[in-house]
Amino acid sequence: MCKIGSICCPVFFLSHLHTIHPGCPSPPNPPHTHLTPTSKAKVEELEHELIELNANSDRLRRSYNELLELQLVIDRAGMFFDDVRSTAEHFGTQSTTQLDSMWMVVVVC
Repeated sequence: MCKIGSICCPVFFLSHLHTIHPGCPSPPNPPHTHLTPTSKAKVEELEHELIELNANSDRLRRSYNELLELQLVIDRAGMFFDDVRSTAEHFGTQSTTQLDSMWMVVVVC
């Protein structure tokens, strides 16, 4: 840790602070880590699982958005058919030509 005034700086900020505040020491070199074949295989397995999880997450998000869109379409279609049904009930005693002209008005709107 390096202290600038009363602020303690973590090691990963030291490289940037060194350019701004020349009094800060350079960050120490990270130790070289060598992976054993077992740990390397485990890292590769975990990486593969992470890629698969990301792909599944993307598919789920896409499916969810598609379902929301379909729900909106169904809701709007239901409202449309409710309007048509109430219009047909209102003009139930009228002639079919008047009902057909009313149908055209509802469809255009």
